[in-house]
Amino acid sequence: MRVLVATLPLWGHLRPLLPLASALVSRGHEVMWATGPDACARVEGLGFRAVPAGLTEEDFNTARDAGQRRFAHLPPEERPNWLAPWIFGSGRAGPMLHDLRELVAEWPPELVVHDQAEYASAIVAGTLGIPHVSHGFGDVLPTVRVARTGDDVAGLWRAAGLTPRPYGGSYDHLYLDIYPPGLAMSPRDHISRRQLIRPVPPFGAVPGPLPGPLRHLTDRSLVYATLGTVFNDPRLLASVVGAVASLPVSVVATVGFDIDPAAYGDQPEHVHLARFVPQDDLLPHCAAVVSHGGSGTFLAALAHGLPQVLVPQGADQFLNAAAAERAGVAIVLRGDQQDPDRIRQAVSIVLEDQGFAARAALVAEEIAAMPSADQVVDRLDDLLR
Repeated sequence: MRVLVATLPLWGHLRPLLPLASALVSRGHEVMWATGPDACARVEGLGFRAVPAGLTEEDFNTARDAGQRRFAHLPPEERPNWLAPWIFGSGRAGPMLHDLRELVAEWPPELVVHDQAEYASAIVAGTLGIPHVSHGFGDVLPTVRVARTGDDVAGLWRAAGLTPRPYGGSYDHLYLDIYPPGLAMSPRDHISRRQLIRPVPPFGAVPGPLPGPLRHLTDRSLVYATLGTVFNDPRLLASVVGAVASLPVSVVATVGFDIDPAAYGDQPEHVHLARFVPQDDLLPHCAAVVSHGGSGTFLAALAHGLPQVLVPQGADQFLNAAAAERAGVAIVLRGDQQDPDRIRQAVSIVLEDQGFAARAALVAEEIAAMPSADQVVDRLDDLLR
């Protein structure tokens, strides 16, 4: 079967689809990955065929920054519901739709798989009369957020000769839900066909060694700090690193693909800064994680049963923060609470209070029990029928 995988070029939208795409390839399906031009090399480096489609990550950052200014008067937790159509609506879906049409004219797929914030794929699938799978990258997005974006792309459906679909067509066929049921807070009754899928690839019982440059950090408990690749404010990350480094722990911090770690100045021996470190190699050795609460880091840390301190900045991070607080697996610091003293105190608490780790371990068990990508691919025909 020919499968078109279509995602935004952002790492937080690419990464969740990797287990499913890998499982499709391992089962003998032909996979073509369409994403922004600047992300194609990254996808190809992961072993997939890639073709450029849609706007770049820089275009996303420009739209995001403009939207942040436009909606700055709103509380941070409310902004994502207005930013979503601004960032992911017709302004982004239109160029993606144009490029996908050219692709499918030469390489017609039998199935389309796309991330939940990529709205052109549903239109392409509707034009071809084939099913499409919407793949989550965190908790199910609030209905108001998806509905507003669906309204924004309605003109693209009409221009294609199709009747606009509720929620931009996101839930017309099958939704793959990566969120552990015990954490889920968003309603799901509007999704007619939903399948759980484990958010992380399987990992062995015995972790491999830390990557070479990090092996000198094993004499203390290890804390991982990151603000992801989108809302990675260097000033906040510097505060986080300084706060955690003042504790008797080792620190690994990732600064993002586009920032030079040297910009943060000299660091003590027990602190290592890098643009990127594969979380699968790092998290098995960690005692806690301090992050923005992006879904990739948040769920990967929970899959390893790690307690967390969250400093949410935007997007779905507030949803994860609320879920983490309710489940008792993290301390959340919002707004003016994100100062070095509070960060240091919060990290100390989650390291010392074993209740956080115990509750995170229960979520890890739930994640491990979710169907693997291989199992979902084996059932795909039945799920779509």
